[in-house]
Amino acid sequence: MFIRKKKARTILWAITGTLVFASSAAITSAYFTSTDQTVRNILTPGTVRGELTETDWEEKNGEHLLPGESRKKNPAVRNAGTLASWMFLEVEIPVKTISLVDLKTRRKQPETRTELFTFEANKNWELLERTEEENSVRYVYGYRELIAPQQETEKLFETITAVSYLEGSLDAQEVFRIPVTAQAIQKNIAPEGTGLKEIYQIYLEQQEAERS
Repeated sequence: MFIRKKKARTILWAITGTLVFASSAAITSAYFTSTDQTVRNILTPGTVRGELTETDWEEKNGEHLLPGESRKKNPAVRNAGTLASWMFLEVEIPVKTISLVDLKTRRKQPETRTELFTFEANKNWELLERTEEENSVRYVYGYRELIAPQQETEKLFETITAVSYLEGSLDAQEVFRIPVTAQAIQKNIAPEGTGLKEIYQIYLEQQEAERS
């Protein structure tokens, strides 16, 4: 895991709550047919496609969340392509400068820059990056196993929990969002044995090269 600070980072096709695709030049198969002694080789490219799923999340789940209260939210990635792929999830947690309440003493704590929600990641997801941005903290996780077509990863987490904020320190009319973005990356983007952090970095470098 590595931690870095920066104001902002742009990832191609990072569309909140939808799909992010990584292109693939891999060949899935070759079919050989014969008619009148003429052989035709038909090559079909495979597809890499990750689909974000959150079976327990509805927009109303986030309403009227009290300090320290948990709600169900369970992001995972389904392989909607035709090739086994590495799966990644990005989670963006909003940040505010607020006062917390010490749960033991029930006393107000000094104001500090605070992530408004916490979660506990499943052990099969590896934390690759934590990036502090102006109004949020972005986490990038990689799934430790290749996912076959039509199969799904385990949930990154099952619930989110609001921090023990001092009542009145957050505007009741303000809406705080937790964007989650799924990415699928083809398995042959790097040699076998390459770590998830390196695979993700190679992908980012390729996307940057394509934009330049």
